[in-house]
Amino acid sequence: MAWMQKVLRIPPQLSALSCSVIPAHPWVPELGQHTKTGGYLSPLNAVSYLSSKLMEKGAGTHNIILLLCENTPADLLSSLDSVSSILPMPELKQVRRLAQSFSELELVKMQLPDVLSALPAPITVATQTTRQALNAARVEAAKLEAAAAASVSSITTGLAGFLQERTAALADIASAMTELQGKTAKAWFFNMKGPALTTAVELVKNVPHPDAVHTAAILFTGSDLSALEAMLG
Repeated sequence: MAWMQKVLRIPPQLSALSCSVIPAHPWVPELGQHTKTGGYLSPLNAVSYLSSKLMEKGAGTHNIILLLCENTPADLLSSLDSVSSILPMPELKQVRRLAQSFSELELVKMQLPDVLSALPAPITVATQTTRQALNAARVEAAKLEAAAAASVSSITTGLAGFLQERTAALADIASAMTELQGKTAKAWFFNMKGPALTTAVELVKNVPHPDAVHTAAILFTGSDLSALEAMLG
């Protein structure tokens, strides 16, 4: 298994994702180097940190790491914006805010939470885009059920206005979904199934762009990350 640059996109069929999420960026307490011009973190240090997290209690057997590594703050902000438009994780938005703050101010004092010794409990990863995709699928299923019901019962004239509004709403949802599925973003990913310890060892091999100084990464760990895997083209 190796690092690969993938194209992130919303697939036609999207299911819910439940996993633990661990970020790595310059403002994690034990990571990064801070100066008046910003926060700096190399890809290797970010990945090594996430590798150590895989050795803690709660790590899963399916692990995917998203890695953004750039040479300038502007490039990192651009990459964060691109990925967040498809997968608007709170962790990515936090890094974006911090990076933007440091690019505008000489010093920003942040109070960060204590580091836990164990991984976060699994959560349902529901973002604006994933909820939109899942809701579109539910609406499509409801549309099919309604059509079946209509075929066995007469529709009164009083429902005509409602049906027109419903048709317009479905068209808006379909249009928004088409626009969403047209978005793409490139990022580095490491995708591996098996013992967490094995993944932790393989993860730090041949990390891309080792000379980059602006890095943000997220570890997704759980028993089944097929929903996220389906987003990687």
